[in-house]
Amino acid sequence: MRNHWSLLSNGTYQVGLSGASIWMYDQQGNQLARFQDIRYAYDGAFQPGSHIFVAKSKEGTMAVYDLAKLKLLRKWTVSRVATQDHGFAFSPDGRYFYSIESPKTTLRNHLTRYRTEDWSVDRVYFKGTAMMFLEEIAFEPESGQGYLMGYFRDDDGIYEEGFVAPFDPEGETNPEQITYAPLSKAAHDYLLWYMAWQQSGFTKKQLEWNP
Repeated sequence: MRNHWSLLSNGTYQVGLSGASIWMYDQQGNQLARFQDIRYAYDGAFQPGSHIFVAKSKEGTMAVYDLAKLKLLRKWTVSRVATQDHGFAFSPDGRYFYSIESPKTTLRNHLTRYRTEDWSVDRVYFKGTAMMFLEEIAFEPESGQGYLMGYFRDDDGIYEEGFVAPFDPEGETNPEQITYAPLSKAAHDYLLWYMAWQQSGFTKKQLEWNP
């Protein structure tokens, strides 16, 4: 099996992402298919309880695959503004896919929720805010509790303080009113790089480039 940036498994299939290609394997490592529908795809995720896989490109394109059918289901581009490499996650029940995106500028981003039944946009969170910059989203599988990680800016737009905050998909989206735990710069940077390694499936190749 190739040395991929990310190698992820759902117990039945494995997906390796090399940037130029997306490789599909069975659980024994036998190659089933190779796709080249999007460029710069290093990260992805399995939809819970299914064989659906989403790959996210750093140039702002996403692709959805059905691994049982070895078929591309849908592809769309959010933005081609600089590098779109912020976090994403499925809800634990698999009904929604959350993606942190920067549609117009790298200085601002927001969180988009997609319906996985048809991959239409269901809701946009924190749109247009400049004081808070989102970097990662994650959910606890058992409780379903979501968390956001990122940092707050000062009045000059410079990094001021890192944070981790509980995320309620149906709750408040005003950054001035969220409850959060502050992070030191060292803790923020460590968690950011650790989550990138975790998202890859803890591959050796990702670790080589991870400080």
